[in-house]
Amino acid sequence: MIKTTATLLLIAGAAASATSADEQIQHSRERAAIAEEQTHLGRSLKRLRQTMNVLADRLEAEGRPRAVELLRGGIEMLDRRSERMNSSTLEEVMENTTGLIDGGQLVRSIESQESIIGELELLLTILMDRRNLESLEEQIAELKELQRTASELAQEERQLREDTERLRRESANAEQRQLEQQIATMLSEQNELLSANEEAGRRSGAIELEQLERELQELLRNEQTDSSLLRDWNPKETKTLQAALPLLREARAAEDSAERLAGAAEELRQAARELENTAHPQSEARLKEMQLRMEKLAQREDRHQRVGADPATERTAAALARAAELLESATESGASDPQGSQELEELAQELTDTATDRREDAAMHRDEVDSGLEQLAEEDTAAGAVAQAARSALERAAEASERAQADTEDERAPGEARFETEAATLTLQQGLEDLERLSEALSRSQADGSEQAERIQRGLETTQQSDRPEGQEARSALSRAAEAMRQASAAARNSEAETAARAAEQAVEELQRAASAVEGMRSAAAEVAQEEVGNLAERQESLAENARSAGALPSQGSMDKEATRQTEEAMERAAEAMQRASEELAEGRSAAAARSQREAQSALEEAAREARDGVVPSDPEDAQRAEELAQRQEEIRQQILWLATRAEEREDTRQAKASLDRAQQSAGQASESLESGDLNQAEQEESAVEQELNQAEEAFREQTEQYQELRAEELLFQIGEELASMLVSQQEQIAATIEIDTVRTPNERPSRAQRLRLRKIAREENSLGERAGELAAAILGEGSLVFGEKLRQMQEDLEYIARDMGEEGEFQTGARLQSQQMDVAESIIWLVEALAREQQRREEQQQQEQQQGEQESQEQPEPENRLVPNEAELKLLRRMELDVQEAVDKLLLLYPELEGDPYDIDPLVLNDIQRLANRHERTSDLFEAFRSRLGIPAPGEVPGPFELPDLETQGDPEEDQ
Repeated sequence: MIKTTATLLLIAGAAASATSADEQIQHSRERAAIAEEQTHLGRSLKRLRQTMNVLADRLEAEGRPRAVELLRGGIEMLDRRSERMNSSTLEEVMENTTGLIDGGQLVRSIESQESIIGELELLLTILMDRRNLESLEEQIAELKELQRTASELAQEERQLREDTERLRRESANAEQRQLEQQIATMLSEQNELLSANEEAGRRSGAIELEQLERELQELLRNEQTDSSLLRDWNPKETKTLQAALPLLREARAAEDSAERLAGAAEELRQAARELENTAHPQSEARLKEMQLRMEKLAQREDRHQRVGADPATERTAAALARAAELLESATESGASDPQGSQELEELAQELTDTATDRREDAAMHRDEVDSGLEQLAEEDTAAGAVAQAARSALERAAEASERAQADTEDERAPGEARFETEAATLTLQQGLEDLERLSEALSRSQADGSEQAERIQRGLETTQQSDRPEGQEARSALSRAAEAMRQASAAARNSEAETAARAAEQAVEELQRAASAVEGMRSAAAEVAQEEVGNLAERQESLAENARSAGALPSQGSMDKEATRQTEEAMERAAEAMQRASEELAEGRSAAAARSQREAQSALEEAAREARDGVVPSDPEDAQRAEELAQRQEEIRQQILWLATRAEEREDTRQAKASLDRAQQSAGQASESLESGDLNQAEQEESAVEQELNQAEEAFREQTEQYQELRAEELLFQIGEELASMLVSQQEQIAATIEIDTVRTPNERPSRAQRLRLRKIAREENSLGERAGELAAAILGEGSLVFGEKLRQMQEDLEYIARDMGEEGEFQTGARLQSQQMDVAESIIWLVEALAREQQRREEQQQQEQQQGEQESQEQPEPENRLVPNEAELKLLRRMELDVQEAVDKLLLLYPELEGDPYDIDPLVLNDIQRLANRHERTSDLFEAFRSRLGIPAPGEVPGPFELPDLETQGDPEEDQ
């Protein structure tokens, strides 16, 4: 027995050892597999990093800065050494985790893997452009604080500006106030006189006639100019100029040829000298260089000869080619070549003689041109002016040519002769082009004048003086002038100079008659105006005298020297303009007087402005107040500096920082102006400070809205994820409930195991209800009433389901409870889809705003500052009411007894009906709240202006089911 027992113990021990060994082998294999998988994840992370780098470069080339910024941020995150990972990068932690797994340190490897998961979630958040809610709320709070500070500083600056303006008003002495009052009185009276003059001029037609008279005088001056040009214009003279042009071109060609010949001769002489002097140490190199030069020159002359067919050019090319051959032979032999040198000298002399002949040819052509243009140049015509300019250039060319022949060492003379010949040619050519355009220009000018004469004629027909004899005469003369100018236009276009000149002279005569008649019409109208305004000229004269008398007041006021000088000068200009207006009124020239009156008005306004802005503190008390204001301005500047420092610490407030920097600079200048007593300048700079602070506040506000939008997007994302998780859990509970109900005996108490499972499902449903309540509180806090109410209803439904599945509800699992569970799941689906649509709408709106310009974006309405817009809330509100109606229809279908005796109805069904009634009442309350939010009047109320959201463009709620 003992032996058997021992044997059994040995067998058991061996079996245990074998089992332990098998387990160790299995665990080792599992660790190896996990380590291999961890290594694979490490390699995948490295490939991800490489892909991000490549993608960032490509997107940067495509011009997508936001996507590049996200990728760069993700790469920076991978390179960062996090403290929670022991100052290691993510890749290093993955490698270390693999070692921990291989070493069997499972606890530490799990901790390391948890930190890796956290970092990967952070990487995903960066790449998906998601922000942490707490971080976003901190950013929003900080930006709101900066915005509030900028607003408070702007209000302080506005108050400071108002106090400065008050000090400026109170610093004026009695003489200053008297000056400002007198200027204001004169300005008011001048405005009255101007209005009276213009009104009288309009009624009498004098102003309109003066305008027509000015236009007529301008037309007359233009026509006199055209008439003078037409008298001097002789198209036949252009033939003389045209005949001279070919001769000038031949002279220019001869000068070009002579200069090239002379240059080639000099090159040949230089080559001849090289052939005689081969003893020089560098003679071989110099001969080779000279040879190449001669070959290039010979080729150039060949090209000239092919283009111009000049025999002299052909001889020049041959001589240069011969020089190249002699130089090549001397290079090869290395000895001097006196015979070749002599030959080149002779060729050079031939070219020099030919150059002299060509210069003589050029001189002959110039003389011929000069003789042809001599008589024309004496004419006082456009063609004569061209001929005279061309002869002057030819004279200079002849002088240069004579110098070149007399002094062969004067290297500039040949070039000057060619240049002046070229100048004469261009002058003649340009003159011919201008004369050809003159015909067209004169024709167009006469046509325009004809149209202007007809316009003036039509204007005269509308005046009150048109029926007078002067009016009839003026209209007739203008009609004849228009016809004459049309004839002159046609003649000029056909180069009929004499006909055009006669027609233009006739037009001048007719315009003069019309001008005399219009002057008579204006005089008659002026008499009528004088009768209406009476002593208007005398009143204007009196006002001018008052302005001159008030000119001494500025020196007695409390202004600085510059403002005093500016005020005095403005007062003097006003007095002069008033005196001129008085004289023009006396002469009956209402329009001219109105211009002078407006000039006086402008000068008085300038004087008033200088007098108002130039006031400086004149007593110690006012100076003390100015110093106090300067101190306040300095304190504001220090606060702006502090605010700018805060803004500089952030990368997203650069625009606000720029405005704050400008505000700080203007604040410093305003403080200096206050200290120096320049109150007007201080006001302007204070206004600039206020404006920059308002711009900074606006920049802070815009950045705050961007972060609020990011926060809303992140909140929508998190709520959507939470709802998706709840949907999965709810579907699991529905499946478990159906499974229990399928095996459960109807109308009997469930078994103990079934009750345990039902209690677990009830706990899960109750937990889902708590999660729905938390989401409802969060979304209601964002101002989304309908979404929040839907989640509250879901919370109530889940609590009822949990109660009915428990002891209190007698462990219900039937069709009624399953229907309630499915209703909850369907509600979650609706909410998930609604939030997904809102996310998509926000993304599309962002893309649209990026495509639109800045101005178009500003024209868009302000976005609603809530998580879900009114349109989506109203659609869900309608869906909730439809749900109530559908639930009622379902109850009537499931429980026909509802149409019979109410005492036979199941209490549970009555409870469901009561819940539906409460839900309908709460839906009605939500609609009332929305009607109030949107400004929609209640039934029976007086309709007021409101905007109803366009639900048609947002889709049909029926389709959103």
